[in-house]
Amino acid sequence: MFSRNKIAVAIATIALIGLFSGSAQAIPIIGDFSIANAGGSAWVPIQFDGGVYTPVGASTGNADAIDFTTLIVGGIPVATPGAAGTFVVNSATGDFLAVLGLFGFIDDFAFAGPGSLDYPTPPLFPWEVIVGSLLVSLDSVTIELQSATSLVLTGDVTFSMPGLDLTAGTFTFSANQSGKTFSFSASEGVPVPEPATLSLVGLGLVGLAVARRIRK
Repeated sequence: MFSRNKIAVAIATIALIGLFSGSAQAIPIIGDFSIANAGGSAWVPIQFDGGVYTPVGASTGNADAIDFTTLIVGGIPVATPGAAGTFVVNSATGDFLAVLGLFGFIDDFAFAGPGSLDYPTPPLFPWEVIVGSLLVSLDSVTIELQSATSLVLTGDVTFSMPGLDLTAGTFTFSANQSGKTFSFSASEGVPVPEPATLSLVGLGLVGLAVARRIRK
């Protein structure tokens, strides 16, 4: 018959074995990619106040959100709040080579102020980038630079691809008079803990604490 001490140690051992075996099988996503406007699409800095959405054009100093639109009238992008825009993956490395050259959809988001239903603030899951089998969710946004002529945003994202672990990564959005760039990176290859893994960690810690208490 097992003593309470042996049972506690067994629980801790099983949990820790499950944790480390799961970690050994982890396959994080590694690489980076950039996206560009697809034909007939644009990225528009937006200022919203009282439900009124106004493209700020070249002056990004008062922008609160980014609108990804496919509506171009007379050569001028028109905001389409809440409607996804389109893009193409124009460069990629590592695991993201699987989506190089593919077209995808990207949702609008707010980066300052309270946000709205059409321009929600992070975290957003699922968010925004959907291309082929790749899904990117937006976890946080930081304003690195905002002036009348430039807007630079950075933030944290979570990448999801079939057969690979959920992986933490980063993004950079840059808009100025010379153009706009939007790039993503998972070069660190940091896997996001699964709920089951977190449960195993908790179970192992509880088992070890019980075993220590019984010995005392």
